[in-house]
Amino acid sequence: MNITTAEELKQAITELKQKRIEAEMELVYELDAYMGELKNTLVDISIGVGSGVLAKKILPFNKNNLLGKAAGLGIQGAITTTVINNADTIKAVGTAIWKNLFKRKEKV
Repeated sequence: MNITTAEELKQAITELKQKRIEAEMELVYELDAYMGELKNTLVDISIGVGSGVLAKKILPFNKNNLLGKAAGLGIQGAITTTVINNADTIKAVGTAIWKNLFKRKEKV
């Protein structure tokens, strides 16, 4: 693109500014989508690991011998995997329970 006049230069500058604004907006949208996915992934992992650790603490396996430790770790891994694979369902049920327990009562 050859720019030969001041008017062409002004037009080129305006076009470049518009392209920059569009690129910035696209980056903001992509970053927002990425952060949403990251948040969901972190929540899923936290729920899964927390459930696995809780199950390992609750279940009465003998942690002093190798077989008891292995069984505890196996159950923790199985529960963690199951919860992570079903995290969306668990979050939906938890949200529904929360809303039903703490929703405002409508006045009649």
